[in-house]
Amino acid sequence: MWDAPRSRRLLAVVSRRLQGRSLLEAVYWSVAAAYGVYGLALLTRRLTGLIPDWFGWQTFALVPVVAGLAAWVVHRRPALQEAARAVDRTAGVKDLYLTLSLLDRSAGEYQPLVVQAAEDVADRIDPRQVVSFSWRRRYGHLAWLPVAIACALVWLPQGDPFGKVASASLATQRKERLAETRKQTRLRLAEVKKDLEEQATDNPVDESIEQLKLTLNQFQPSRKSDNLRVLSENQKLLGEQWRKLAGEKLKNALKSSEQARQGLGADDEDKLRKWTRELQAGSADSLRQELAEQKELLQRLAKTGDPVEKQQLQKELRDRLKDVEQLARQHLDAQPLAASLQRALKQLELTNLQELSQEALDAAMDSLELSEMELEQLVQSAEDLRQLEEALKTLQLAKRLNEHEKLDGKQCRNCKTMAEYQALYKKLLAECQAQGLAENEEGQRKRGQGLKGRGIGEGGIAPEDDSVQTEFRSELAQSAVQAGKTILSLKSRGLGEKGQALQDYRHLLQQVRQGVGEAILQEQVPPGYHEGIKTYFDSLESMSPPK
Repeated sequence: MWDAPRSRRLLAVVSRRLQGRSLLEAVYWSVAAAYGVYGLALLTRRLTGLIPDWFGWQTFALVPVVAGLAAWVVHRRPALQEAARAVDRTAGVKDLYLTLSLLDRSAGEYQPLVVQAAEDVADRIDPRQVVSFSWRRRYGHLAWLPVAIACALVWLPQGDPFGKVASASLATQRKERLAETRKQTRLRLAEVKKDLEEQATDNPVDESIEQLKLTLNQFQPSRKSDNLRVLSENQKLLGEQWRKLAGEKLKNALKSSEQARQGLGADDEDKLRKWTRELQAGSADSLRQELAEQKELLQRLAKTGDPVEKQQLQKELRDRLKDVEQLARQHLDAQPLAASLQRALKQLELTNLQELSQEALDAAMDSLELSEMELEQLVQSAEDLRQLEEALKTLQLAKRLNEHEKLDGKQCRNCKTMAEYQALYKKLLAECQAQGLAENEEGQRKRGQGLKGRGIGEGGIAPEDDSVQTEFRSELAQSAVQAGKTILSLKSRGLGEKGQALQDYRHLLQQVRQGVGEAILQEQVPPGYHEGIKTYFDSLESMSPPK
């Protein structure tokens, strides 16, 4: 290794400047070429629409970055001999430094002379004169070329002579819509799972039913007024729960509707009736099986490569999805379940597109899983509603039994379900009927025994003391149900037409009955009161009308 520190330092500086100039040249050509290709591609896109639209400010800003990285990779690194030749040319020392750079690979007695000569002239050579950085006119292309491309990005309109842009835009919209529906499905799926888990661990309906059982087991026949107060409080609480459940979750679900079956074939109508009967009974085994079979069809659709089989599977799956969706939307009025099935139908249509086939299949599978969860929530709501109705009916029987001081909680110790409570109360009411102390199960009045109980008495003077001071006040309240307000009436003497009074009576009775029926629907009267209201109007209709 030759010892020439000044010469080594000179050659190192010259080498770095040579490499810097090489890098600048590489950057120039790389950036110019990159912007040129970018501009040509942009023109092709805007004029023909044949290439994808990946042109924007982000890709525009990436052009110099990518070009700079490419220039760093491909630029030429000068060797030590190249730097020595540059120094020799500038200093005019006739290959002195080239000889110095080759001393390690040569032998001879002249080496010290070469080193001494190079060291003597090293301090007089300026590296900036050996390798200079000067501005060249072609560097100006890097200024106007990006400006021209930026102007094209802003003002060059998009042409579509081959319809490629419209097709790509439609595909993008479908993909975005598919992604949005899948996001909605996943959010709703997480929400339904959370609700079902909460219902499994803490169901307010189950708690209310259990509390009612404990209450029924604590009644004492002698505490009639206290029993009535507690029964009314429980009836109010269960009635509020019934109205909330029926209004928010089921609405008109589980009620037969001829309109919901319009447009269905015989087979579809049979399936609808079967599904509805099961839901009314608190079961959904057939619907669960139907959704499971639809998931199997969807899996077969994802695996098949036969176009004919694929079309058949799509048609079968589409028809079966429509059946369940129509049941949920029109017959059960279960809008969340109908919405998930509707999303599955839309996603199934997108499986015909090759670029979205797999994504659409995955999204449809998620929607079917959500439909299963929505069905479970619907079944749970239907079961809760049925339990509340049974509890309200039990409370009605308990009230009737309490009127005759026969409501004894000790007799209910072995009762486990509301059906057992009802059976016991009906039995006790029947015994009261046999003794002439109560009305029968249908609410029909029976002849009583004097002043001893309810029913039509046998006459006699009631043991009442009119001298007792009470807070009773005679008041008249306006009727809440009015068909209209009478403005003017004309009366004349004479006989009316035969049967006219009977016809008017029945007409007025029908109007009042219809108004009460509408009030029951709008106010959502709990089912425990329906039978009593119906029995009352039936008794009015069976009474002798005015003559």
